Amino acid sequence: MKILNSIKRLAVVVFLSNALASQAQYIVTSTSGYEVSIELSFDSISVVNGTCNGGWYNYNLHYSYDISFSGAGAPSNLWTLQAYVIADDGDHFIPLPNGGGNANTTSASNVTRNQSDCGTATPASLGCDSVHLVIQGPGIPYQTIYLNASALPVELISFKVKRMNEVATINWTTATEENNDYFTIEESVDGEHFYSIRQIQGAGNSSQLIHYAEEIILPTADVVYYRLKQTDYDGQFSYSPIKVVRKDQSRSAIIYPNPNSGSDFSIELNNHSGNKVITIVSATGQEVQALVTRDDLIKLDALARGVYIIQVTYANGASEALRFVQD
Repeated sequence: MKILNSIKRLAVVVFLSNALASQAQYIVTSTSGYEVSIELSFDSISVVNGTCNGGWYNYNLHYSYDISFSGAGAPSNLWTLQAYVIADDGDHFIPLPNGGGNANTTSASNVTRNQSDCGTATPASLGCDSVHLVIQGPGIPYQTIYLNASALPVELISFKVKRMNEVATINWTTATEENNDYFTIEESVDGEHFYSIRQIQGAGNSSQLIHYAEEIILPTADVVYYRLKQTDYDGQFSYSPIKVVRKDQSRSAIIYPNPNSGSDFSIELNNHSGNKVITIVSATGQEVQALVTRDDLIKLDALARGVYIIQVTYANGASEALRFVQD
């Protein structure tokens, strides 16, 4: 079992070996700095001809997509964006919108399978284990990205952390678990160095929704970061996305790690819908970077060493400024 997680500049391609979903994620970084985040989920098949007992059938893939642009200079449209899912019995063409967005739909390739397993077949069992992603746009040359799938027989469908006075309530839900030994809640006060604070037994193997809940006494820090580590019986492990809680609930934006000594840092924006304008200004007053995003969490490359003011302006006109230090 591994936790599905999206990592900047790294293809994370996963196909879930269960009837719930097969998923693929990829982030493409342009030469001008903006990013295209692509998430595909193949949740079931649709039989269009034949019968389960007749020795053959045609099928298509039910899929959903979520495509977004972020970063300075992000265009309104790419020039080309499409995918092919390579399966045991043929390829599925997956058209994708050049302008991004999200939707649920069905492929139309009508792939033929000469078996009688349509009653139990899933995207994973039909060998939908690789994706060929075709993309081109401003700062992104025409290319086909070949993604090899890795088995990931689990789905973490939620991970939430909520502050209640001096207690952090941590909830997460799994749709499936396979060979899951235990979870570990990890805590940090700087967003970079995490420490194990509690271990929770996993379900081992399960194909049903399982809800977990834990309460943690918060440390005295103004901002606290949490993540979930999942460990298999064989010792392999993976991490969830990081969640943030803070004492000052009036502040909507959080930067971590701060100070930052790594290659990138994150800005988490909460409780505001619509566009957010982020402006980074150096200690000398020079504008270093500006971008517009609708995302609640963005990652940026590390800046030159120094002290910066990061100003966030929200769609309702409200704004706040935060001090950021790059070591």
